[in-house]
Amino acid sequence: MSKVSTSITRGLKAIFYFFFPQSLFQEWPFICLFCILSAPFQVYFIFRAIFLPEVWFSNFKELTIVLFYAYIFARIIVVFKSRIVRNIVRSIFYIFALIQFAILIVAFSQFGMSISPELFTIILQTDPHEIQGFCETFINPIFIYLVSAAIAILSVIFAFEHFKDSIIHGVKKFISEKIIIAIKSIVIICIIIGFIFNLSFLKILCMDYADIHKWRFDNKNNGFNNNVINCTIFSIVFIGKGNSEYKHWEEFQTQLKDSQGSEKIESDSLNIVFVLGESFIRSHSQLYGYKHPTTTNQQSESAYNNIVVFKDISTIAKITDIVIGNVFSLNNVSLKETWHSAPFFPIIMKKAGWDIYHYDNNVVGTSFFNKLAGSMFKSKIISDLCFSDVYIPQNKIADNDFLCNAFGRSQNVNSKNKLTIIHLFGQHVPFKGAVPEGWERFGVEDYRYRKEPWMDDERRQMIADYDNATFANDSVMGMIYNHFRDKNAVVVYVSDHGEEVYDYRDSMGRKNRTDNTMEQYIESFFMVPATVWMSPKFNELYPGKVDAIKKAASRRGSIDDIGHFILGLAEVSSPYYRPERDIASESYRPVRRLTIEGFYIDPE
Repeated sequence: MSKVSTSITRGLKAIFYFFFPQSLFQEWPFICLFCILSAPFQVYFIFRAIFLPEVWFSNFKELTIVLFYAYIFARIIVVFKSRIVRNIVRSIFYIFALIQFAILIVAFSQFGMSISPELFTIILQTDPHEIQGFCETFINPIFIYLVSAAIAILSVIFAFEHFKDSIIHGVKKFISEKIIIAIKSIVIICIIIGFIFNLSFLKILCMDYADIHKWRFDNKNNGFNNNVINCTIFSIVFIGKGNSEYKHWEEFQTQLKDSQGSEKIESDSLNIVFVLGESFIRSHSQLYGYKHPTTTNQQSESAYNNIVVFKDISTIAKITDIVIGNVFSLNNVSLKETWHSAPFFPIIMKKAGWDIYHYDNNVVGTSFFNKLAGSMFKSKIISDLCFSDVYIPQNKIADNDFLCNAFGRSQNVNSKNKLTIIHLFGQHVPFKGAVPEGWERFGVEDYRYRKEPWMDDERRQMIADYDNATFANDSVMGMIYNHFRDKNAVVVYVSDHGEEVYDYRDSMGRKNRTDNTMEQYIESFFMVPATVWMSPKFNELYPGKVDAIKKAASRRGSIDDIGHFILGLAEVSSPYYRPERDIASESYRPVRRLTIEGFYIDPE
């Protein structure tokens, strides 16, 4: 019996030392620093709120999970016997932690964001022009702080790694061996606890896209309660599974049922133009009461009753590519419907006999595209099924030059019915980049009335730059109206999302909300300008449609229903058209509007 007990004891020791060899604890600098870099908020709050159990426990939970990951990486390091190889592997893991930390700090300090699928989508979709503008607007002002922080962190890593043996030798002079063993035991217990805590998260690896999408809504929070590693894993898995669904979505589009067009509409040769704007703050438009003349062309059209202004239209996200995926598919986010299960509405119009044209000055070039959005328009399958002509510049150009090029391509086209999709650069960051030379109208002096404590001339200039970009966007809309003025045409405009430029707080860019600014946050980012311009011929031919559009202007709506509105305008008969989602239909039924961020626009 003693031999059996001895064998069991030896076996258990062998297992224990396999998982927790003595060499593992020599990597204590890596384990400590990796935890700090991967859970900076948790480390901060766990000490600040040590006497608040409801806060302390959640942060302790995340910290043990990070400790578990640190253990995994440290265990990999000590597998290698060569000191050179161990140093290389350790350096790679440090770089991984530092990159995550840097992304988190920049995202948090500049946008109030944590690491998320949305953040990864922005990174993947960013082209060189946008990178330059992003750096000029957000990185340059904090560049010296980033460099100083990087030097400080690298100095700490070097010092701990270089002097770790000396540090341990000094500690042992003041702490007994029993205390050291107790500390090791506590660390091992916390690693095991972290593994157990993390099991519920790792189940996402086995979920399909629909389930992981639902899981995300059910477990929604502000992101800062989660450790950086799990946020990174979730983002990669979410985007990866979404990309696999993209292939299913493509295949689904090839199997859509046929649709029927209207003989009257066909004989009238109707032009429907859908213009998707960019980063338009509704409150910076004269049409919505702004004091500065930023939208003079649209104001003039309104005076002649050529344009209908929708007062209560919201968007579903503040990231362009997520908006695109849900606007051009006939799903409704508020009804928990996903883009990958819905038809691409331009294909439905194509099947009904319409010619479809796509002109894009926003999703350009050849960046690392996440297929959930931008590539809807770059898919060869979709292009072959749908588009009669596509114009996408290799690099972003001024919207006025872009339109001249686009209209030059289509001026000799004699299609009976045309849907033209125009995606503008709009008021995208950097705002100055959206303004052609000589088009500037506003300057610092126009905003002297802004007297907030945080307001200065640099911020006033940024507001002026944004309003100049809005004025330029209005001029481009004027070009569109004039191009179609003598045709039977209707121009539907909506911005993908809003923006923030020191409107109610000391903040510029798409930063996250705070509880005490929720109303202003929604107004800035999610309540978007939406207009319908109608040519004289359209007004003459379709008085019923004109009346229906005017009645709809005061209704509550969301831009992910815009496909149904356009199908209704086109009088396309399709099993996929739902009149209850068409804001101009008498059958329209508004729903409580939900955002991708997980909160509702409307109160219960």
